[in-house]
Amino acid sequence: MASSPIVEGNHLVTFTITSGGSDIPDTYQVLDIKVIQEINKIAEAEITIRDGSASEQTFEITDADTFVPGAEIEIKLGYENQNDSVFTGIVTKQSIKIDASGSILLITCKDTVVQSTIARKNAVFLSATDSDIIEQIAGNYSFENAVDATTVTHEEVVQFYATDWDFIVNRAEVNGMVVFTDSGTLTVATPGVSETADLTVQYGYDIIELDAEIDATSQYSSVEGNSWDMANQALTNATASEPTVNDQGNLSGSTLGEVLSATNVLNASVPITSDAVQAWADAVLLKSRMSRYRGSITFQGSALAKVNGTITLNGLGDRFNGDAYISGVTHSIDDGQWHTEVKIGMSPEWFSEKANTSGPIASGLLQGVKGLQTGTVKQIYEDTGGEYRVEVQIPVLDDDTATVWARMSTFYASSSVGAFFYPEVGDEVILGFMNEDPRFPIILGSVYSSALTPPVDIADANNYIKTLMTKSQLQLQFDDENIVMTIVTPNNNTIVISDQDQGITITDENSNQIQMNADGITIQSQSSMTIQAADDLTIQGSSVTITADNDLTVSGSSVSASADQSMTISGSSGCDISSSGETNISGSMVNLN
Repeated sequence: MASSPIVEGNHLVTFTITSGGSDIPDTYQVLDIKVIQEINKIAEAEITIRDGSASEQTFEITDADTFVPGAEIEIKLGYENQNDSVFTGIVTKQSIKIDASGSILLITCKDTVVQSTIARKNAVFLSATDSDIIEQIAGNYSFENAVDATTVTHEEVVQFYATDWDFIVNRAEVNGMVVFTDSGTLTVATPGVSETADLTVQYGYDIIELDAEIDATSQYSSVEGNSWDMANQALTNATASEPTVNDQGNLSGSTLGEVLSATNVLNASVPITSDAVQAWADAVLLKSRMSRYRGSITFQGSALAKVNGTITLNGLGDRFNGDAYISGVTHSIDDGQWHTEVKIGMSPEWFSEKANTSGPIASGLLQGVKGLQTGTVKQIYEDTGGEYRVEVQIPVLDDDTATVWARMSTFYASSSVGAFFYPEVGDEVILGFMNEDPRFPIILGSVYSSALTPPVDIADANNYIKTLMTKSQLQLQFDDENIVMTIVTPNNNTIVISDQDQGITITDENSNQIQMNADGITIQSQSSMTIQAADDLTIQGSSVTITADNDLTVSGSSVSASADQSMTISGSSGCDISSSGETNISGSMVNLN
């Protein structure tokens, strides 16, 4: 049964602070203690101690090993020495301050999970759920972890230049989970909305301060998710299911969602699987519902207040009474008083929307370029770096003489092979920038306009004609309607490869032509034609006919004519067989007429 944080009677507030397992000396004058624990943040503590002597010119406690960075610190709070642990971590920072009231030492401590927030990293995870990935990352550290299982298996997940902590919180959020740390343990869990409240507070009895609100502007009537399905060339859709949330007030999230009737449509133009889209949509609606009630409550200090639990509110009317979700707990000891403040509800802001989780653009080396830029080609050679770059002027730089050298992208580039098509001077090109760094542009392509027109107009919506034309009018044309490919020179020398005509036709500017089709091969010459071979020349066919309109001459150092059966040599007006040497006519029978 939930209990009130009020301690009956005049119980004395007590605390203990240990360093390396040993209590700090009683001579240390602790001025105040603050312990902060919130979802999606590293738990931390601040301790203020009187230190420093002007007369002796020393800071004795500061110089000691008690609170040296890295020292293990535990803080326990309670009454009459019945203390409960509320924080365990390490010292991460010391500060000294001097003012009119004297000098102090301020110690900042953080949970050991803070190790995961320091360095940005890159990693690729294959065929794994998000919970598997989080456990794998957490396994690289000395702290413990407790991770609720997720169900979606991803083919590939990439951690790109992000701290492990940022990456874990991001992946947890899109699965509808929260992350928090407690005494060296990383916990990733679904919101504890069904947990039985350990604390109950009531207006007029134990609530010291309260600031609470109910807000319809963060409530959606529904949430839909869309992603691209490559296999079906269509969108994959999912609609979020109404989640189970904490039982508070008399206005549900769905009722509040109807106030503005806003449907949140999530769009990802990447091929996320349908189950991943569903999980995403469900997480967004859950976060919306968990943010309907938000605020803070302060009461007498109690270690029973736990992050990712609930606290029962009474005496606040039907609108606010009920079990509020605890998203943050702050314990403060000051002037002998211990107060606990709890944050209720979730912030509607997503962790991924916060600055710097993805690192600064251009790696922080200089101000980066966002988006693509327009450029004009000034020069395509004489790259002094020998990197085959193109000199480009960027109009928005407001300086015609200010140019950059851009690398040229192409669809195929390899060592001494590839597609080599450079733009012309004056062309309008589109520039991207590596790592968003303005010093490293890349030409992504060239664009047409009314000033720089294409070589052919688009004939109709069918878009059958595709053309590649050089500045000297060398042309390669594809006709998808008639299945024809044509190569044309400025003087109309052509090669036509046609499925429509079932053949290939080669024609030169002199109307000489070679045709290859179903009827055979036809060679037409507008004047003389020479067939010449450096070695043997063989002409063979089932029937060979050689016809000349005028003379036909056959010559050679030796000429042989033979037939497997009969041979006829005849002339319409005459036939001469002669030789300057000996002439032989032979056969089994010779007839001379």
